[in-house]
Amino acid sequence: QKRAHAQLNNIVCGIEAPKRLVYKGWEPGGEYTKRLVLKNVKVSAQKISYKISGSQFFIGVYPQSIVLSSGTSYTLPITFRPTKKLPYEERIEFETSEGSFAIPLKASLFQHSLSVPKTLNFGMCAVQESVSINFEITNSSTLHTEVVWTSPDEFVISPPSISLAPRQSCRLIAMFTPRCATVYSAPVVC
Repeated sequence: QKRAHAQLNNIVCGIEAPKRLVYKGWEPGGEYTKRLVLKNVKVSAQKISYKISGSQFFIGVYPQSIVLSSGTSYTLPITFRPTKKLPYEERIEFETSEGSFAIPLKASLFQHSLSVPKTLNFGMCAVQESVSINFEITNSSTLHTEVVWTSPDEFVISPPSISLAPRQSCRLIAMFTPRCATVYSAPVVC
């Protein structure tokens, strides 16, 4: 638990804060609030001021100065109000007597993501003979994903189309049947 917490937070200018604030699963017209927690890890009190860099989509409470005693935390609510289905990126800037730092505010769209081997090597194969290789494809996104393969005639992926639930894997067969004696190198696209 402590190790995972450390990977998500940075300590900058004596303030422990998240590396970034990311909003996912949002729709235009909605309002989504996350809490940004700042903790003073120095032995003395710190005065912090902040501003969100010219954003009309990310809104915090009216910018004010915060005084944090040693070891205390302050929770700053940051509300995201998207108007369009686009990725958004801003930053909130903090200033302390020790210096300044910024935390990125991101609203990302869900994206399809597949894990597939970069290459398949079929080795030597006689003309008009076939060689096949088994390989695995994984839907590494949180979206249901339809996959349809297109390839040159010498290469066949079976099954030619599949439907993968989020985080689901599937074993496929790639078959190579050369039509002439030459080196083949071709992209297979899904």
